[in-house]
Amino acid sequence: MQMNLKVNKIMENIQQYDYDYLIKVSIIGDRGTGKTCLSERIVNDQFMSTYLPPTGLDFKTKFYSFETKKIRTCFWEICYSNRYCPTGIEVKGSSIILFIFDLTNSESFESLKYYYNRFCQQFPLLPPIFCVGTKSDLPPTVSERQILKQLKKMNYPPLYYCSSQTGSACKDIESDIIKVLSNIIKLQYQLSYRDDLPPSPSQHQPNPHSCSSKKCCLS
Repeated sequence: MQMNLKVNKIMENIQQYDYDYLIKVSIIGDRGTGKTCLSERIVNDQFMSTYLPPTGLDFKTKFYSFETKKIRTCFWEICYSNRYCPTGIEVKGSSIILFIFDLTNSESFESLKYYYNRFCQQFPLLPPIFCVGTKSDLPPTVSERQILKQLKKMNYPPLYYCSSQTGSACKDIESDIIKVLSNIIKLQYQLSYRDDLPPSPSQHQPNPHSCSSKKCCLS
């Protein structure tokens, strides 16, 4: 119940801003894996040397422009622990999910497997997934073999080794997020344009290869 109330409160705050599109990027991982530092690097291009860890949920916002449209992108930091465990509501409506693990903490990598399997059970179709290993500037304890084995089970999502402290690979992550966002906006525009057209004979039969058969968000 407490998680549901916090999600609803965040959504009320988000709706107060002016924008054309609202995009949700969920950042999921254990406490201390660097979710807050990564989102701070992406949103404000700076490193947080000291901070208070969020409890359960927190989010940051960044605006992007696509042609004449303003895109409000909310980066949700979702921290799981004994108190907060995956329920599904916190990732509902996500357009992208970033699964985060600490390269210097093998336990956080084991948790990544659990989160992914849990969400696959809850949602038959997940949005685009990025797999991000943080703290790449430090000696790793998670082996390349372990990571590649897990990526295979996740259908080989994009993999990044980043350091929020040095900024290494953080721009690459943001750049690929923007590419996904632009594809989502293009698809939504195409669907809205098609809805404004009068029905044609081809619209009476579903096309399994058409854009309308694809989903970009969790429903």
